[in-house]
Amino acid sequence: MITSKMPELPEVETLRRQLDGLCGQTVLEVKVWDEVLLEVKGVEGERLEGLRRHGKVLVFSFGKGEVSLKLGMTGRLKLGVADVGPRVSFLFSSGVWLHFIDRRRLGRFVMGDGTPRGLDALSEGIGLFWWERAKGSLRPVKAYLMDQGIVCGIGNIYASEILFLCRVHPLQPVGELTRHDWVRMERVTKRVLSEAIQMRGTTVSDWRDLYGLPGLYQLKLRVYGREGSTCPRCKGVIEKLYIDGRGTWYCPDCQRLMGVSQK
Repeated sequence: MITSKMPELPEVETLRRQLDGLCGQTVLEVKVWDEVLLEVKGVEGERLEGLRRHGKVLVFSFGKGEVSLKLGMTGRLKLGVADVGPRVSFLFSSGVWLHFIDRRRLGRFVMGDGTPRGLDALSEGIGLFWWERAKGSLRPVKAYLMDQGIVCGIGNIYASEILFLCRVHPLQPVGELTRHDWVRMERVTKRVLSEAIQMRGTTVSDWRDLYGLPGLYQLKLRVYGREGSTCPRCKGVIEKLYIDGRGTWYCPDCQRLMGVSQK
């Protein structure tokens, strides 16, 4: 049973696009309901100059500097009336409230640039970047794709979906994949993430967009969370295994443990 799912690149990018209308407005008031986030009250009176996203991190640019938001497992932003008790609320000069809601209280604001060091997963050339760093490594490809210090933005759901479309076994050692394999991985990654953004992300637990609406990409999931179901490609049976403690879904019949170039 899937009980929670951390927002990944498509969910955070959905928020970035939906929040664009707040740029140019001033934060008139900050109400902090959770004292752990008290530091964010410092943006009171500041003008929101812009927004950007890097991986799973949303960065707000104010006149005096940046504030980074890491949503954690259950964090989300809600415009207007909060549908659940928020941890912090911001009143903008248009009269609208923006609430940070976080059931498990694992999300946090970082004063300054809190983005990870890896390339963003929608950056050009991530395939060759992956390939260069994977040479000689026996690390499982599923764990490698989720390493935010290399390429950031891909989490459990999208890693499973990307590997299925590439016909790559999740335990495949990354050093055994070819340059061609990684170029293909980049192409599929961008396809999956772009489709998920267009559908406002994946809702399997807490995720809602800025207006409280669930994403729709869960309707397109091919393997994630579907152990025991029929593979949509080869009609085999989808299985689940654990890699670094994370549930991983795949089809053992069309994702065999070998290089994708041999398939």
